[in-house]
Amino acid sequence: MPLILLGLLRHFNQRFGRRIVLLSQGPDDALLEDFQECCEHVLTNMDFAEQTYPEDLARFLIRLRKLASPTALVNSVVPHKLGISCRNAGFSIMALVHEYPPVTDPDCIRKYFAACETLVFPCKDVQEKCLAMSGLHTAAHPVPSWSVIPQGCYLMEKPPLDASSYERTAREFHALHGLNEETRLIMCCGTVDIRKGFDWLVALIHEFALHSPHASNTRFVWIGRVTEVYPFSMGIHDLEVAGIADRLIHIPECPDIRPYLAMADAFLLCSRIDPFPSVVLEAFYMGIPVICFDQYQGCRDLVRDTGLGRVIPYQCITAAVKALNEVPGDAALARRVVEEGPVLVAQQFKNCDYSDAIHALWHRGYAASASPGNGRHEVCMV
Repeated sequence: MPLILLGLLRHFNQRFGRRIVLLSQGPDDALLEDFQECCEHVLTNMDFAEQTYPEDLARFLIRLRKLASPTALVNSVVPHKLGISCRNAGFSIMALVHEYPPVTDPDCIRKYFAACETLVFPCKDVQEKCLAMSGLHTAAHPVPSWSVIPQGCYLMEKPPLDASSYERTAREFHALHGLNEETRLIMCCGTVDIRKGFDWLVALIHEFALHSPHASNTRFVWIGRVTEVYPFSMGIHDLEVAGIADRLIHIPECPDIRPYLAMADAFLLCSRIDPFPSVVLEAFYMGIPVICFDQYQGCRDLVRDTGLGRVIPYQCITAAVKALNEVPGDAALARRVVEEGPVLVAQQFKNCDYSDAIHALWHRGYAASASPGNGRHEVCMV
């Protein structure tokens, strides 16, 4: 989600000359320097200020409202308390909702949505579930203005890598892990935690080892930092006890996943909850078929409608084993994804189109031109 906001703010700054004040709920993070490049001011630890100095924060936000444009953009439901505080200070709130209801307290989300003027959802499934849970679809609780706008694929904005970069990474990767050209690679991506389904993947690897004819020449590759140590360490322990620890390869966060996606035979999205994961767009852009669940994954309809992968019942390991037996060896599907995936993403999921659409909604009600605005600052929250 921070990467989505970073792409938006870069676009707003470069194309529209917007002067941006970023209010970050948490402490400094890895993207702080990137945000500072496109924002005039970056204020961190706003959650601490909310809890410790609420009256001072309220006065600050009222003063900020006098210096800023009327609508504040809130990226995700996580900083909902800060969003409500901004509403109390006189801002209108436009919220980008990147979450399914189960990750947020229902009462909090009801109060937050009621305080928002505009809601933007990444897909229809998230929109329907969030509004149903909030109760704002009833006559007694009118729905704020809302739109469904899937984010763009910011991978397309990276400088292109030449073929030698891919080939070098592939050679080094295969040599490091003792793989050969016949090895099937199943890619997974995300922070190592329960929501992203790392523990489910471990159970799948066990089942795949028992029942798949391709078990010995298949490797599951997970790219992402470990945020929950216990599920990770216990998963590795279980694989070691079963004698199949080599079937899982973990790569910590890397700045560019394209060389690894290029090696993949399939991408497996095993998140329990994932509203509209950018990595699915990235997989299609790299010509890789996607296997995903039929519930609580906002990419479900995209995968099903395009036919560029396989949708399986939610967390069904038997169906996952079957799909992993069939998809990597499906030459016709592989050709289709290579031919159609990059075109689909380039035509329908341009990051600049997404940013322009958000900008138009954000500044609805006063002119948005290619020149800098009226000298006021724009307020964003993450």
